[in-house]
Amino acid sequence: MKKKVLIISFVFPPYPGIGGRRWAKFSKYLSELGTDVFVLASENPFSYKSEWTKDVKNCNIKRLPLKYPKALITFPKSFFGRINYNISKFFVQIFSKGNYYDKAIFWENQLLNEAKRIVELNDIKNVIVSGAPFHLMHYSIKLKDWNSNLNLVLDYRDLWTDDVSMSALNSMSQNRLDEELKMELEALHKADCVITVSDFMTKKLQEKTHIKKAITIINGFDEHDFDSVKDKKMANDVLNFVFTGSLYKNTDSVFVPFCEAVQKIKVNEPDLYYRLKFDFYGSSDLSNRELVKKMNLDCIHFHAAISLNHVFDKISKADYCMLFLNDTYSFSLSTKFCEYIGLRKSIILFSKEGIASNFITSNKFGFWINPESTYDDLLNLIKSKNKILIDQNFELNREKYSLKNITKELKVSVLI
Repeated sequence: MKKKVLIISFVFPPYPGIGGRRWAKFSKYLSELGTDVFVLASENPFSYKSEWTKDVKNCNIKRLPLKYPKALITFPKSFFGRINYNISKFFVQIFSKGNYYDKAIFWENQLLNEAKRIVELNDIKNVIVSGAPFHLMHYSIKLKDWNSNLNLVLDYRDLWTDDVSMSALNSMSQNRLDEELKMELEALHKADCVITVSDFMTKKLQEKTHIKKAITIINGFDEHDFDSVKDKKMANDVLNFVFTGSLYKNTDSVFVPFCEAVQKIKVNEPDLYYRLKFDFYGSSDLSNRELVKKMNLDCIHFHAAISLNHVFDKISKADYCMLFLNDTYSFSLSTKFCEYIGLRKSIILFSKEGIASNFITSNKFGFWINPESTYDDLLNLIKSKNKILIDQNFELNREKYSLKNITKELKVSVLI
């Protein structure tokens, strides 16, 4: 019998952002594997579209009204825009429990009504709810009360209440934190299956409360994304390091030692320094830019966000691709990691010792730079000019991160 699934994801193409990528890609490959895919998502509040819009052309998508104040999503910078932002924030704080920055807090009624309609009309047995935002998960457990035969799956793209470093929870009162924890525990208890992007997260949730079934379904790379990538690294004396994506303020524990190490190389190894080029493509906290400027590190360059095709082109031409993980997410093998592996690039990980550092070094996917010895580690790396050896073992490991293969696992392990 043909499998059918309803995917509930607030962010989904054409709504832009990395949050929509995971289920855009899974939806694409589930459709190719013969699964009927239905999606409930938010309307797009922005004037631009997701770069993964083309991946969801075969999905049945119902886009629901935003409900959440647009000012709290688009962050208007004008004088009146800032006033609107503050008024909207005050309104949301009054009429919400838990995290008032959760964009789905006013979605409950329309979500349940539309989900029930789609499930009944199409005889759907599987419902997958992806967070963040996480209130979607708590609202969706009422679908299980409505139809006990549903296979309700919760998908954690990020940590929920276990993350107070990157999420908005670090600014919440204890009462609101307690409310979030209550919602999370109820959702975990009711769900038929919980999936996460890493074994670390899966284990953490299992330890948190009773879960009927927990599985790790990692992010991966889509081979089709690289179709237009042709040019490779040109032979020259410059060592080119590339970072793509968002570099946040909360990576200070690794980014500051990185800058200090580069500055020390500039003083102690000037000939080597002028052969180095570090390019950051995407958004970056102002504090990172100011630090680089203050330290006069002219080999570090920040660039505006560029299209995916250009991102992959920059990666393909790089000698090394960088990852910066804060202390909370030292376990994370992010989408960037998968894309680096997909393009067969050597990864340089800046993080404290953890699951990610052990994984990358033991599988010979790249190199780990310890924040406590950044200068020595980085200097040794540069002088050794080590590269990943693209041999049979690497290719076999690489295939584990192919989205097509991961989606096959998802279909067999999660859907009924």
